Amino acid sequence: MIGTPDSKQIIYLPLWTKIGIAALFGIGVIASIAILVRFFGADDNVDWLLLGVSGVQFGVTALATFLILCFSQTDANIRNLEARTDQFLREVLPAKLARITFPGMQNHQLQARCGARRDIFGYDLELSDGGEVVLRLWCGVNVSRIIVIYRVENPKADVPTADFVQRLREIFAFSLGGAESVGYRVNYEPVPGQPGVVSIWVAVATSAELLTDAAQKLFWAQDVAMMTESLLRTARRHADEVRPHMRTAPAPL
Repeated sequence: MIGTPDSKQIIYLPLWTKIGIAALFGIGVIASIAILVRFFGADDNVDWLLLGVSGVQFGVTALATFLILCFSQTDANIRNLEARTDQFLREVLPAKLARITFPGMQNHQLQARCGARRDIFGYDLELSDGGEVVLRLWCGVNVSRIIVIYRVENPKADVPTADFVQRLREIFAFSLGGAESVGYRVNYEPVPGQPGVVSIWVAVATSAELLTDAAQKLFWAQDVAMMTESLLRTARRHADEVRPHMRTAPAPL
């Protein structure tokens, strides 16, 4: 993503059109320079010199503006948007997740690993401490919407799933209830075929500039990391009632 400007208002034209227009501007600049060279120093050709100077000034300005507008990568390119999504999920977000801390850590910093396989628009991520996995999550970005999925399990086999879900709402009332108050939507879904395992979906609408604005990327990466840290710390404090599910990676149901 190096060298890619974060901009939305850029002209989108087919490549052949861009090259043709740039060539015309270039020919105009060359013609104006030729006029300057031809009539430079001639006392009776002031009008031609003024024409040449004006042509060079206009041509250079127009050519530079056109190159900036049309040869920069634009948001009209779907592949570019997907590349920006990957950069956010594989680079920006893991860097912030790695800064999560909790009491009793073995190392001074967690290791955040992003899975190699991309789902429709997201990846599974794994946080480990000293080689021991402490949390798995799935995060996806659908242009202007972020979805985070966690999986937790019930350590008490005698507690019914419905009661476990209700207890989860109480345990995570601060971690996820607070997120709901600022626009996140939280859902608790039992995982089919895995008794005692519940999937926690957290989704939020972002601005349309998420993938093209560095400040937006930083804000949401840190926000997701903060929410994840709170959930992990809370789960560890209530280890007798809930624990992160490690055996399978979270994913859309």
